[in-house]
Amino acid sequence: MGSVPSPLLFRPRRFEGESLSSWRQRVAWENGYLLYPTPDERTRRVDPDIGEDESLLQWIAALHGVDERAIVEMTLRSYIGVVVAELKPRSQPRWWLRSRYGQTPPSYGPMFCPLCLGCDRVPYFRLVWRFGFITTCSTHHTRLVDQCPYCFCAPWPSGVGVKSKIHHNFKSLDYCWHCGESLSEATTEEPGSAQSSFDQSQLDSGFDEVFGSYAHLGAVRAICQLFLRNRPRERIEQSGGYWAELADSLSADAKATQAVEQLNITDRHLLIPQIVNMVKNWPAAFLEFTSTTGISKTHFNGAEGLQPIWMSDVVNASLARQNRSVTPAILEKTLLELRETLGRIPTQSEIRRRLNWQGEKGLEELFVNYTSKKDRNSVEVTFPTYT
Repeated sequence: MGSVPSPLLFRPRRFEGESLSSWRQRVAWENGYLLYPTPDERTRRVDPDIGEDESLLQWIAALHGVDERAIVEMTLRSYIGVVVAELKPRSQPRWWLRSRYGQTPPSYGPMFCPLCLGCDRVPYFRLVWRFGFITTCSTHHTRLVDQCPYCFCAPWPSGVGVKSKIHHNFKSLDYCWHCGESLSEATTEEPGSAQSSFDQSQLDSGFDEVFGSYAHLGAVRAICQLFLRNRPRERIEQSGGYWAELADSLSADAKATQAVEQLNITDRHLLIPQIVNMVKNWPAAFLEFTSTTGISKTHFNGAEGLQPIWMSDVVNASLARQNRSVTPAILEKTLLELRETLGRIPTQSEIRRRLNWQGEKGLEELFVNYTSKKDRNSVEVTFPTYT
């Protein structure tokens, strides 16, 4: 990687697509270190693969005697404008799978392909295994793994901040840092009918020629978040059909998860490819999804910054029916129609969905004595008199 003088006697070449933490650790082993060196005994709890600290990248380049650009290529910094808009100190980038230190739950984290590690002449970790929108290996077409199959701890580079936890077998990146067992022996699962969301070649070439990579990822993430946030998820679950089944297939942990990159690999593998296909068929597939599930503009409130402008334009134009267009007469007609269809007094949620009502408040002002009774079948609905 360069011929600049370095205090490190051995400097193995970086493999194609290798992450900075992987290369630094291999260099450390070649030079007799247990873990890669840090400046001034600095803590290793700083994620080495993000690259938000430019001064640290300069220090690493000088230590290893290589050009700083080669160091940047092994970090998320090389994907600014593609995956992230910018990098700030102590920020949590979107789509980035966080390192997990110790054994506190959740125990999953960055991913790996057991077949890749088993085939590598020298096992190494790829930078793309840190991206949450990638769920399958583009080489072996199998689903990636996000924890050790033996001790269920998060794989490399998690846990590297605690020397006392490092297993004595950890002399190759094929071995778990915590229990010392071989990661390449983990069981792999075929992706089946769900294809890989993205792969390395798409990421490097710009996988969306129309919208651009960063905007495309923003739209995918914004829609994925609907399945995690309470109100829109409940709406999707109540809608029935395919999307309700998808929401129901996610793990119980997903309902307590705040962001898509914090999901385990199984949940991400179920969810993300479906949303990717929706965005590929924009906006028809998106509008069909919102119509089927009852998702409206109000479900995007407070999350506008997640999505690109062209997505907000569709949301504002197609999902923003004004409440003032609903009159007492329309409400009465809707209520009678639903009561005849359902054989009972409909719930407020059913009325809101039929009327495409925006927000959770205000509908009560059009009628009285609707929500005060427990037995809705015996409720007498009284409409106010308007003059």
